[in-house]
Amino acid sequence: MTSSTVPAQLSRTMRLAVAATARSPTGAPTPRASGKFRRRDALLTAGLFACASPRRARAEGFLPLDVYLERLEECRRALDAVATELETREDLTAKDFARLRASLHTGEIGRFWVTARGCDKYTAGVERSPFAREKEDMWTLIPEKSGPLGRALKPNFDNPDDKLCLIYSCVNDPTAPASIDTLYSLKLFDEGLRIGAKGDAVTAEGLSFVARDVLEKLATYRTLVVEKADSSLMDASWVNPSPASWSGVGI
Repeated sequence: MTSSTVPAQLSRTMRLAVAATARSPTGAPTPRASGKFRRRDALLTAGLFACASPRRARAEGFLPLDVYLERLEECRRALDAVATELETREDLTAKDFARLRASLHTGEIGRFWVTARGCDKYTAGVERSPFAREKEDMWTLIPEKSGPLGRALKPNFDNPDDKLCLIYSCVNDPTAPASIDTLYSLKLFDEGLRIGAKGDAVTAEGLSFVARDVLEKLATYRTLVVEKADSSLMDASWVNPSPASWSGVGI
């Protein structure tokens, strides 16, 4: 059996996997199978890949404020555990840094931006990033702010990995929500751990300072939400626009 027998809609990885099933344990090609068995093997392999692939989480609605606050607290506890390990262990290796970095993308830390967008809705119009500009000075040079160029230059804060933020500091955007300060620090911490995981020159002590900075900003943000949020707000039609997790691309 060759990869040409696999349905075209399968990915290249799946085609290679299906082709691999036609080889014996010694690596020698097996006798050519019938069309029925080739189709069956292709479908079986596709099913295995589908089962192994994580499903995209269904976007959640507008949750009670207490739920978001508890998530932020769980996020704090998880981050504190990471910071404590960096502070107390002197034998951390590149593999340890990779493991700690992976922990930033699971559980409540990994879901931080989903939680933050819910909190931001409760504080909409009340608070924004303290680093935000007073005016949209970037857009004063654009004749038509509603035109294609204006739309292209407007950051999408629902997407924590907006590529525009690679060239323009979205933290300073006048419409930036207060939560973006924590996200920005979290991404810097993620980048530091990524460098450490490569075996480059970073120290656990230095990364622990970054971790504590993230925790400080997270605590400040949670306090702001507690003090400024309109807990009576209800919106049954609202769907959380954030992706299920964040990475290290933008902002």
